[in-house]
Amino acid sequence: MKVKELIAQLQMENSEAEVCIAQPSHDYWGSVCARDVNNIELADVAWSEYHRANKVIDDDRIENYEKEELKSVVLLS
Repeated sequence: MKVKELIAQLQMENSEAEVCIAQPSHDYWGSVCARDVNNIELADVAWSEYHRANKVIDDDRIENYEKEELKSVVLLS
């Protein structure tokens, strides 16, 4: 999702509604928890085969990656 798509979607919602992130609880029942958004930041990520997802790359490890492997994203946490 691009920032402009997120903005367009949010503009259709109640501007007083709280924003949360859905997160699986990994419990027996497969519950999904709603975690508060406390921070929005720009971050570098790279694909991780181990995690089968993009992984946030810390500044002290960024030199271990080729420029083509990195992607700059807006990260909600």
